[in-house]
Amino acid sequence: MKSIKKTFLVIGGSSGLGLEISQSLLDLNQNVGIISRSISKSIKLSPSFVHYKYDLINDNIYSLMEYILSKYSHISGICFCQRYRPRVSNTASMSEEFNLLVESTNSIIEILTNAQSA
Repeated sequence: MKSIKKTFLVIGGSSGLGLEISQSLLDLNQNVGIISRSISKSIKLSPSFVHYKYDLINDNIYSLMEYILSKYSHISGICFCQRYRPRVSNTASMSEEFNLLVESTNSIIEILTNAQSA
């Protein structure tokens, strides 16, 4: 029985759990888009793999998602594995950075929800 090839996005797929999930999906011959600041050298590259260099705090999520949705007609699943590593030392700035991360995550969900219902 032939399985249907699906497309998955893994946010924070360059290390840890995100890397393991990405690699497992690639091993199952699925399309995988990894969104992260950098890419792990340990991932097995394949034609089903695309890396999107992106920083959830500093970059524009709308333009990235617009580009991704122009490449794929349907996203079958999304996995949020990004971790928060503060780049500042004071508490007020940490809260602001964390809120930006949450807002970016919410924006991704909103963009994909709107695209899938269109």
